[in-house]
Amino acid sequence: MKLKPHKIRIINLTLAFALIFFNTTGTFSAEIIVYTNESEELNSNTVILDNDNTGGDVILQFGQSLNERLYWNNTGTTFVFSDDLNLTGSLDVDGTITAGSGDIQLTDATGNIDGEQISNDTIDDDSIDFGMGIDQVGADDITMTDEFDNSANTNVQDVVDDVDAAIGNRTYTQDNYVTDAQSLTASIDALDQQVKLNSDASGGALDGTTSNTFTLDNNDTGGNVDLIFGTTVAQYLRHDGTLFHLSDNLNMELTGQVIEMGANSAADIYLSFDDDGASDRNFGWDDSETAFSTFNDELEFRTKQSATPPFTCGATYAGMQWMDTDTGITYVCDTSNSRNKWLSQSVMSLYGEEDGNCGNGQDIGSDADCSVDLGAMIGVDTAPPILGLYVPHPMTITGYGFSADDDGCDTGSFDIEVWSTGSNVNDNSYTLESTVATGLTGEAHNAGNLNVNVAGNQYINFGVDNNCGQNWDDFNVILYYKWRHD
Repeated sequence: MKLKPHKIRIINLTLAFALIFFNTTGTFSAEIIVYTNESEELNSNTVILDNDNTGGDVILQFGQSLNERLYWNNTGTTFVFSDDLNLTGSLDVDGTITAGSGDIQLTDATGNIDGEQISNDTIDDDSIDFGMGIDQVGADDITMTDEFDNSANTNVQDVVDDVDAAIGNRTYTQDNYVTDAQSLTASIDALDQQVKLNSDASGGALDGTTSNTFTLDNNDTGGNVDLIFGTTVAQYLRHDGTLFHLSDNLNMELTGQVIEMGANSAADIYLSFDDDGASDRNFGWDDSETAFSTFNDELEFRTKQSATPPFTCGATYAGMQWMDTDTGITYVCDTSNSRNKWLSQSVMSLYGEEDGNCGNGQDIGSDADCSVDLGAMIGVDTAPPILGLYVPHPMTITGYGFSADDDGCDTGSFDIEVWSTGSNVNDNSYTLESTVATGLTGEAHNAGNLNVNVAGNQYINFGVDNNCGQNWDDFNVILYYKWRHD
């Protein structure tokens, strides 16, 4: 049978009225109406709609005229609210929130998403239309609650734009230590390393640099450019735009190395010495003279001194001077005419003449008139001589002269010879030591390019060896020589 309507009171709901379907046996009939001014209390924890399983949509309707519903959409198999839903608590969804024909909007009282309530990254990117379009979700839609040093904007997109502008385009003017478009980390790391090197250079020794060039005044400010050594020492190497200057003495400790000046320049290359601030004293290479020069200034120097030659005379040391500390004689490395000997600077001479007859086939050892007379005694007594000239040092005959009184060889030739004793105590036992010239035939002969050695610390005589086919008389011989250091 059909029961009269009952009043139902639904606890903790603000609903003004509801439609409930039920019967006295605990089952619901097709439709039961609860009026506005009635209420009913149920002790049961469960109210079942469509208990008889008639099927179709199952509806809980609020008000006849209001006609707002919470119902089970049997076709869509979903619950449906016919109007907006306001939750005072939290919404816990185990499944998926799916939009129907419209869009899902999550807003707070001001119309914005409350970011504090998005506790983890659970948003499916494929389900949200991200972008910067009018109807898309973009960085300009996300608010920022904090302000930054480089931005006062309050949305993510504008803040990122401001930060990007503050970073710049990473294009550098000179690329000295950083490279265009490299990451900020790489650029800062390169600068950090260079700052460390610069710091070490200004406060102590420069540890090193991977570059082959270290440039001072790289921005070309001009003026003096100084490389300063120590804050306490405070000495410097300076370039004033024209010349280098050292603020203190320079000691170059070179071993087998060369300092090259000029760099193939066809000009004078010299060192300039300013001793009074008014005039310079120069020393260097005079290009026009192709020689080292003091450029008309006086030069004082000390010749190298030792008891023995500093090196063997040869082309490398040609013209170099050396003083023998045992004798005080200054020698020059003479490489002319293949001599390659240390010879004294001065040229000396021995001169003698003979007015007797040097017989054909005779020489100094057999005919006293074949040796020249030196004064009243030497060469005028016997053959071989019993007097001679003492020479203290080795000598090299570099030239000679011969002159006779209208005599010439009819046949054969004659030689000019030096005879010696080989001893500093024996002055009368002479033998041939050196031939100065050979194959002579006329009455006048001479040469200036000789290289004839005579030993020192002994007695000598000189004259002719006559093989002309006739006697010789009235002749003289002059020998030019230099002391030699073997």
